[in-house]
Amino acid sequence: VSQGKALRPTLCLFASEALSGSIKKASQAAAALELIHNFSLIHDDIEDGDEQRYQRPTLHTAVGVPVALNVGDFLVGEGYRLLGELDRPEMTAVAAQGHVTLCRGQGRELLWVQNPEPLPSIQVLEIFRQKTAAAFEVALRLGAILGGADEGTHNVLCKYSEALGIAYQIKDDLEDFKGDADSNDLAQVRLSLILAIAHKRADAADKKRIAALIRSGAPEGADEVHEIVRELGVLDKTDDL
Repeated sequence: VSQGKALRPTLCLFASEALSGSIKKASQAAAALELIHNFSLIHDDIEDGDEQRYQRPTLHTAVGVPVALNVGDFLVGEGYRLLGELDRPEMTAVAAQGHVTLCRGQGRELLWVQNPEPLPSIQVLEIFRQKTAAAFEVALRLGAILGGADEGTHNVLCKYSEALGIAYQIKDDLEDFKGDADSNDLAQVRLSLILAIAHKRADAADKKRIAALIRSGAPEGADEVHEIVRELGVLDKTDDL
C-alpha cells in the first residue's frame, strides 16, 4: 500500500458509517479501493515516465516496467476479488464504471501529450473530473451502498465527488507549480489548469511563450512562464477555483 493519504478508503468508510453500514464490509470495500488505486498509480507512473512518488523511487524505476505492470495487474485483480466477496453486484458495477471513466480521462491526456497545444480551462477541468472525481465517486457510493442509501443520496454524492475531485486536481496543480510535489508540470509536457488560465489572460507575445512551453516542456522556458503566471495573478484565480 502506498504512502499516500488513503483518501478514497477513508471516504468509503465515512459514507458507510454515516448511513449506519457494516464497518466490517466497509473495511473490505475500502481495502479493495486502495488496492485498485495503487494499481492506477503504478500504471500512471509508467505512462508519465515519473521517477519518484512520495519522495521515493517509483516501482518501475526500482524493479523495471515488466515487474511493475505485473504488480499493478495483481493489485487490480485482488481489489475486484475483494469487492466480489461482498456479494453486491452493484458495488462491482460502480467500481468498474469508475475505472472506465478514469481510463478515458487518462487516455485523453495521453493523446494530448502526443500533440500538446494550449487547451481551454473547461477542457482541462473535464479531464481532471474524469481522472480524479470518478475515483472519489466510487469510494463514496460503495460506502453508501453498504449503508442502504437511496437514489437521492447517491445523486448528492455524485455531485459532491465531482467538486471534490476537481478541487483535488487543482490543489495538485498548484503544488506542482510551487515545487511542492514530485512532478513539475512546467518542466514536463503535462496538462495544467494554471497554464490554461494564463494562456487565456496573456497578451499575444506571452501567449506564444506559454504555448511554446506547453509544446516542448523545455525546462529552460519555465522561469519565464513562472513570471508571466505571477504577473497575471493566475495563482490567485486558480486558488479561488
